[in-house]
Amino acid sequence: MKILFGVAIAFVLMSNCATSQSLLTTMNRNGMWYLAMGGTDKLIYIMGFIDGSNADLSGITVEQLKSGLDEFFADPKNLSNVLIADAFPIVLKRLKSDAGQ
Repeated sequence: MKILFGVAIAFVLMSNCATSQSLLTTMNRNGMWYLAMGGTDKLIYIMGFIDGSNADLSGITVEQLKSGLDEFFADPKNLSNVLIADAFPIVLKRLKSDAGQ
């Protein structure tokens, strides 16, 4: 009986972990997800994204990129229609254009 109870507990714990993992992997990282983060979390996410993508910032600061993404996702049409990964090059191009690069 104890073994059966232990197996049942293990099954419940494993199924909860699998459910949590599938939610994380299927979550759309769009403007709504981005705007739900706090300022520090946004900066950390942006730094990780830059490191992973090897994006060329050429004088653009992470804070400028955060402000640009905040402005981009302030437009309601971008909130759920544009993923963060797709917004990065758009915002980076705007920032470089504004800086005359």
